[in-house]
Amino acid sequence: MRFEFFRLKKKGDFIKFFKPTTSSGYLVESGGGFFIRVVKNGQELKLAPNASITVRFADTEDPKTNMQVFHARETLPFISSGIDTMHTWTRHTDTSWIKTWQGQDSLGNALKGYELTTTQLRWTAANRYIDSTLPHTNIFAYLPQNFTNKNTVVYAVFENQKIVVNLTAEYRSRSFTTMRIPRGAKIRILSFSRLGTDLYLGTRLVNDVGTNNVYKIEPQKKSLTDILAYINNL
Repeated sequence: MRFEFFRLKKKGDFIKFFKPTTSSGYLVESGGGFFIRVVKNGQELKLAPNASITVRFADTEDPKTNMQVFHARETLPFISSGIDTMHTWTRHTDTSWIKTWQGQDSLGNALKGYELTTTQLRWTAANRYIDSTLPHTNIFAYLPQNFTNKNTVVYAVFENQKIVVNLTAEYRSRSFTTMRIPRGAKIRILSFSRLGTDLYLGTRLVNDVGTNNVYKIEPQKKSLTDILAYINNL
């Protein structure tokens, strides 16, 4: 039997696993998540009916009291490699608030986080919808012509919340775009590209979405080590 467990702890983790924090187009803020898979004799197992598991994990920020359990909706059959473009987070049928906790590690350092109970395996997260009543807007990112949806992915990463949004290709305007970005939000637009054997990273800090919602990105050639270091520090 093989047990697999991955953490989605920081914003960079949601990028590396291509798990943007959106639910059918709506933005959600995350307190973190995880992936659990159990394989026996080459077959992926599920939890028995009426069974559940509880995971207690610490967050990098103070836990919120109104987080709920979300699961990732994935392409079926499951994709074993590459990007699952069908990914979206869906709220569990049990919409009660996730428990929070406080404690200390063996060295006396303070720990805070969530105690999440789920009836499903694979991708699970502590998420909450952000206030959809706030004024919002579409944003557009323009890159040089040779950076397209065939070799590039683009994200909007919120500076002050654990929110990661994937921008999709907009063929008519030759841009990458997404909806429902709150006006006034401080975000960082990131592009990741591969042209031949070369890797590129584009960054653009936006201090106030809404003053302008069209942004030009100029990707720079980077090593894989440099790109991973940047992602891990988000």
